[in-house]
Amino acid sequence: MATYGTRPGTGITDNLQQNDPLFPNMPSDSISCISVNGTGNTPSSILIAGSWDTTLTCWELSYNGQQVSNIQHRGCIKHDGPVLCSDFMNDQQTTFSGGADGTVRMWNVTQGPTGAQTIGKHDQPVRCVKWMPELNCVASASWDKSIRLWDCRQPNPAMTIQLNERVYAMDAAGKIVVAATADNQIHCWADVTQSSQKFEYKTPLSYQTRCLSIFADKAGFAIGSIEGRVAIEYFAELAVKNAHGAEKPTNLQSFVFKCHRDGQDIFAVNCIDFHPTNKFLTAGSDGTIVWWDKDARNRLAIRDRFKKEVSISAAKFSPNGASMFYAASYDWSKGADAATSMPTNMILHHSVKPDDLTAKKK
Repeated sequence: MATYGTRPGTGITDNLQQNDPLFPNMPSDSISCISVNGTGNTPSSILIAGSWDTTLTCWELSYNGQQVSNIQHRGCIKHDGPVLCSDFMNDQQTTFSGGADGTVRMWNVTQGPTGAQTIGKHDQPVRCVKWMPELNCVASASWDKSIRLWDCRQPNPAMTIQLNERVYAMDAAGKIVVAATADNQIHCWADVTQSSQKFEYKTPLSYQTRCLSIFADKAGFAIGSIEGRVAIEYFAELAVKNAHGAEKPTNLQSFVFKCHRDGQDIFAVNCIDFHPTNKFLTAGSDGTIVWWDKDARNRLAIRDRFKKEVSISAAKFSPNGASMFYAASYDWSKGADAATSMPTNMILHHSVKPDDLTAKKK
């Protein structure tokens, strides 16, 4: 039987995810990514999910008060390999996806599967895609050791940034781009169009970077690794870190903390995502989702219905902050041999109430 979360500071155990509605018509293989549309003022009405079965699938949804009341499967497109990443354009209907086939594809979900087109190509799998409305481009990061910016109207990249190693994680906001590479380096551009505005330094985490997310207020970013640790980094402190080299300066806001651990068991941090209030979630291979307040350095809540049953492979807050969407799916952390014993893939919706993101008194 599943274990359910305890509200921090209250000692009360309640089934926080018991009534989370399921999405229908799941992909046939592991879910690698999810993305939702919406704005700060409007709820999400479309969710897309990429899968190892090579599909990018679309669902349309509506709400009955706080909860999703109607979820309809609206079709899918196919890559020539597993889909590893996705994002929405700010028109709320156009999607981008990248995959192991090395392509970046654009799809307006209102036009059906035949409306998809390839807008970019890498020499190796595409690990991350991110729409950048300020530049009218989509950024893609690949294991071919490059980041490329694509103008959807042109066949060639508008910009190519060559790196020394494969990109394992990337995020972008405004003109800011942050990427983590296989050599444990972090690359930050305050303005990706200006090569002089770049910082590069060794990650404060010891093991492979799994995920990366920029704060909602764009003041910094969080990095998650396979060792069950998260690093909180601030852009204002990067110059100071560069100047000191390996010697860590004192009085920094940046810090590292442990998470997704159970005794001696250590689990990968698969996903980090920031709420509009600048609180954030981490989702792990242990099957739990944890909400955090980085400023107070507090854990706000644990969502652990799937603890040690199946990994949480992806999780996302809606842009208006009223919803959390998450995928319970095998994340390949135990290798291919374990894939056949894993339960059916699931995508679920969880309502976010304002007091859920408020620290509880002990």
